[in-house]
Amino acid sequence: MYEMKSSLQLIFICLLLTVPVGDAFGDVFPGEGPSRGMIKIQEKAQKLFEEEKYERALLIYKNDLAPFGDKYAQYMVGYIYLAGKGVPQDAITASAWYRLSAERDNSQFRRVSDKLLALMNDEQRSRSDMMFVELRRDFGDIELLSRLIRADLRVLADRFGSTAIRQNEFERGNFKTPSGRFEDAAERIEMRVDFATSMIDADETIIGDEREELIDFLRSARLQVDNFYAVN
Repeated sequence: MYEMKSSLQLIFICLLLTVPVGDAFGDVFPGEGPSRGMIKIQEKAQKLFEEEKYERALLIYKNDLAPFGDKYAQYMVGYIYLAGKGVPQDAITASAWYRLSAERDNSQFRRVSDKLLALMNDEQRSRSDMMFVELRRDFGDIELLSRLIRADLRVLADRFGSTAIRQNEFERGNFKTPSGRFEDAAERIEMRVDFATSMIDADETIIGDEREELIDFLRSARLQVDNFYAVN
């Protein structure tokens, strides 16, 4: 275990497990709410944790929930590592996961993350920084938003790719009004591009080529939405 200022402080942090199950998606974050299937997985992981089957719970939190932006699951991964439940106690790994869970500024997640960082020395914080950046690239909200934006861009691509088919249907007398599916996708892209852009601006760990690539992707997504509106 890494040296901290006080073992009592570490225990205090470990006991700060007060966030209710299912508080995985922020009210403002433009992601997708948990499906019924996702809620069942959350409940299964929590039941395993309460039954002290920590290794199995960790696998679900880490592999089945964390990649989909479940901040509670990301928090729980950190908690399990910090408390050493079923795994070697590891404050560095715990800190990185806590920081990931606090991306949406949940006050409880942020408070625990900040307290743990405050107990670390410079070398430990540096290691936490590096691990957090790796986790953010794989499981962070910007990566999640990018996946959702790509999915909606594929919807718009279907719209453009089917123009000739719809024209043929029109010429054959099929005058049915198209659904709002494409318009909804365009609106979601706009909202998510704006949100992701604000996150990039606020995150000092996104630098260099990674920042440029993300900005280029978001700019391209917005351009495709503009093109969609221009022809509709």
